Parts: sequence; structure tokens; C-alpha cells
Amino acid sequence: RVSEATREKVLKAAGEIGYTTNIFARNLKLAKVYNFNIIMPHPDNDSSYWKIPMEGIEKAVKDLGHYKLKTEYFFYNKYDPESISKCFSRAAKNKCDGMIIAPAGENRFEKLLSLIPAGIPYVFFDSLVPDTPYLSYIGQDAYASGASAARLMNLVCGSNSRLAVLNFAPEDYHIEQRTKGFCSYFKSAGEPAPEVFEICPDYKKNLNRSEERRVGKECRSRWS
Repeated sequence: RVSEATREKVLKAAGEIGYTTNIFARNLKLAKVYNFNIIMPHPDNDSSYWKIPMEGIEKAVKDLGHYKLKTEYFFYNKYDPESISKCFSRAAKNKCDGMIIAPAGENRFEKLLSLIPAGIPYVFFDSLVPDTPYLSYIGQDAYASGASAARLMNLVCGSNSRLAVLNFAPEDYHIEQRTKGFCSYFKSAGEPAPEVFEICPDYKKNLNRSEERRVGKECRSRWS
């Protein structure tokens, strides 16, 4: 809303000093509130492990308070496939500017991600769903961490030791990759391959001790 002569003077001066737009200052001026949906396991799952990343998210929101961030949590029980589906459906219907997702639990997130409205960016943390258009991933290289664990185990136990992998979440992508990384180290080192025991993928059944006793008995009988 200025004269053409003034506009040209301003643009010329901006070009001479190499001016570029400060996106952060512009966002502050717009006073826009950015809404993020956070999809993650219930904080009490896995011996309250999920309280740790939740505290990190809360700290980030506080540190970035001047950017006017608002978060809404959608918790699911990672051991209940129905809970995962319902949680994701609710989050996908909730209007937001972006999503932060921890795809833990049953390996069904690839289909659920299709529920996210087009144009909504999302990032993964703790684990990821490969071959999906996620913006970023914050977490370990699961395969490499499995290989590192195997190397440390080999240093402790020595060569030609009998080792076992108890896989309590065979349908978790990052657990699957850690298992592959762990076993690959021994193969490349010419060591005996570890035996892999997969706990029953029926998570509701695993809530009682019968499955744990079954696997323990199988391990003892095969190793005795």
C-alpha cells in the first residue's frame, strides 16, 4: 500500500544489502497458532518408558512457546490392535498443522497412515514405518543398534557361545530390524547363529504369565 516509486526504492535497497525474509519474525507477526497431533503409546506402557519422550515433547513446547504451539495427545495401548486403530482414526479426523507419531506395537501403521489428510506433514520418533512419505525420523538406526549389541555380547561371552534372542514384539519394525542386526553380526563374524524365540503375537494373551512360562520351558528344554 505504497506508491510505485517508494516500492521500487525499497526493493532496490533490499537488493543492495542482500535482504531476505525472516520467517521467524514473520510468523510472530502473524500470531498463528500451530496445532500438532501427537500419536504415541500410553505413557504407562512398557514400564512407563513413554513418559520419557512425552516429557521431552512438553519441554520443547515450553522452549518454543513464542512460536505459539499447541499439542493434543492421542494415546493408544500398543498391545491392543483395536486401540491403535481407534486412536489413529480419531487423530486423523482432528484438524492440525502436523503430526508427531511413534508407530510402536502391531505392524499395521502403514495402512493407518493413509488416513492422514493430504498435505499434513508428519514425523516419526522412536520407530518408523519404512517406504512412507514421512518428513523426518528421530530415533536409533535399529539395525545398527542390534549389531552393536551383538558385538558387546560377543565381547562379554566370548567366541562360540550359545546365545538366544527373546523377541517380545515380533511385529514391531524396529524390533525386527534390531533382531536382524544382532544375528547378522554373528554371521559375518563366523560365530554360531543365535536362536530366536518369538513370543506369541497375541498381545492380550501375553498379559498373563502363561506365555512367558511356555517360552521359558521351551528355552530350557532346547538348551538342556
